[in-house]
Amino acid sequence: MIYNYFKISLRSLRQHTLLTSINLTGLMVGITASMIIAVYSHHMLTFDMFQAKADEVYMVCKERVTPNGVQPTYDTWIPLSQQLLMDYPQIAAATRLAPLSGSVVAVTISDKSIHAGRANPVTYLRDE
Repeated sequence: MIYNYFKISLRSLRQHTLLTSINLTGLMVGITASMIIAVYSHHMLTFDMFQAKADEVYMVCKERVTPNGVQPTYDTWIPLSQQLLMDYPQIAAATRLAPLSGSVVAVTISDKSIHAGRANPVTYLRDE
């Protein structure tokens, strides 16, 4: 019985090739979009989870008002981290991010050195 169902469905798919290709293309686009959304959501929800106190790590962003609406941006002003440390005693430490714009970063801790090439888009700057 199941063999007959498969036989009939394959015969129908061969007869309607344009409709079959449109349906398969839509199915592939839908599955691909859902996979991309799932990967993006997983990345955003597990950001900085490798740290020991990951539940205490926050990222500050600002909202830029444009004629098209409000858009969140992740660039903030340079003195913001020091001002947040002064205004909120709950904040233990703060840092800021800056774009590298094609430069090479070398970080040395004790006797170990890490060289990040041009592919690394962001560097951490420590304010003291």
